[in-house]
Amino acid sequence: MSLPVWNYYDVSRNNEKFAICRLCSKEISRGGALSKTFNTTNLIRHLRTSHRESYGEYEKLATAKKATVTNNATLTQPSITDILKKHELYTPDSKKAKDKDIGFKRLIAHLEPRYKLPRRKYFTDVALPELYQIVYSHINSLLHENLTAVSLTTDIWSSSVSPMSMLSLTAQWITEDFEKRQVILHSQEFPGSHTAEALVAKYKDMLQAWNIPEEKVHVVLRDNAKNIEKAMRDCNLRSVPCMAQSLHLVVHEGVLSQRAIHDAVTICRRIVATLNMLNSLLEQKHALMAYTADYDIPNLNATQWRLIENMVSILQPFEELTKGISSLKSSVADVIPSISALKRLLERESDSDHGVKTSKQTLLEAVVRRFSNTDKEPVYVVATVLDPRCKDRYFDEQIKPEAHKLLGEAGVPVRQGHQKIGTEETVAKPEAPPSSSLQQMHDEIIKNTSHSDAYNESDSAAAEINLYLSEPVISRSSDPMDFWERNKGWFPALAEVARV
Repeated sequence: MSLPVWNYYDVSRNNEKFAICRLCSKEISRGGALSKTFNTTNLIRHLRTSHRESYGEYEKLATAKKATVTNNATLTQPSITDILKKHELYTPDSKKAKDKDIGFKRLIAHLEPRYKLPRRKYFTDVALPELYQIVYSHINSLLHENLTAVSLTTDIWSSSVSPMSMLSLTAQWITEDFEKRQVILHSQEFPGSHTAEALVAKYKDMLQAWNIPEEKVHVVLRDNAKNIEKAMRDCNLRSVPCMAQSLHLVVHEGVLSQRAIHDAVTICRRIVATLNMLNSLLEQKHALMAYTADYDIPNLNATQWRLIENMVSILQPFEELTKGISSLKSSVADVIPSISALKRLLERESDSDHGVKTSKQTLLEAVVRRFSNTDKEPVYVVATVLDPRCKDRYFDEQIKPEAHKLLGEAGVPVRQGHQKIGTEETVAKPEAPPSSSLQQMHDEIIKNTSHSDAYNESDSAAAEINLYLSEPVISRSSDPMDFWERNKGWFPALAEVARV
């Protein structure tokens, strides 16, 4: 309160929102309900209208204080040249450039006096190129060592705060020992317009750089953008959309479909803005109610809080699915089982549906629409059947024959003659108690679905498929790669297809 106006006022002891005039003892509002909104406008106006003589004294004091501040802090506007110089790199002979890493040099000299730290040019022109060549040679040898097929993941990254866009390409495959491999092949700048034609040129250059023929690319995982989808078709590469992004779009549709929920979420976003916004709100409900009351921030009413609780219950399986399919162990074999369990769960009525039935129905419709072709896409179907946790148990009886046919067309060789067929440790282990509603749906599907022979033929390949499908599925917590490593001798044809 060092402002000159406070020579004529005191803060009210009864209410800090008011100031008491020392000249007439009148209470004057400080212009706000909260301390951060207080100002002196009303105080100065009162002096000007009611105490003109004192107001003249105040003006002299205020002018003198302003002049003192100006004299003590001389302001100079930097020239354009000065501003540009701040962004220029130091010249090699600059003192600041030479002394920039002096602390690090002293540390190295202390740790190992015999070591002479190389110059920066050595790292940029020699060390880093050599390291790149070593890594490139290692990855290149992995890509061409008994590799039957490779799957790719691609995405374009861009940001509103950066003028640069990045294009990435990641490769995944399964070794002969059924171990998953994943390497980043490219992460490079992608300037210009992101048209399908420009993407086609980039992808062809990337594949050529690693000598990966198109016929060896099993499938490409991409986002839902039309330009990338068209680029994959033009490159003659089979592709599937990202399931996590599709689920995100489904949730977005469900939240916006019901006005009451949309209004509640809008208020929530004024308070917090995190990935787990609704869960965070419920956990901090009482603290937030107290905070919003103190600072006049819009709060949720009792009905909206109930809506949020019910909406969290509906969206919980989506979060569980997103985390599951985002893990390194996930694959396209998880898509059909996950969507089947999710649809079954959304079709069930529960006590938490009160007030959110419209959103729940919209979520179900969006899931059905966005994943309508998954049980017809060979990539999904074959991967699901070859997952020993699923096999053909997630397909309707009408669809199973087509799934079996796609498995036969996937390249299972027909082997004539008798061959011993059997399995090792294929019996399903007892499941742990279900940890979520989704897990309960998986258990119901497996329990209520029976197996029927895929083929009536007597050749070894057909017998191999029939025996594999007739075996019980393994636990969902088990690793399919472990199953195929143990049983590739018993199911050699299927194991070869499972590696693709």
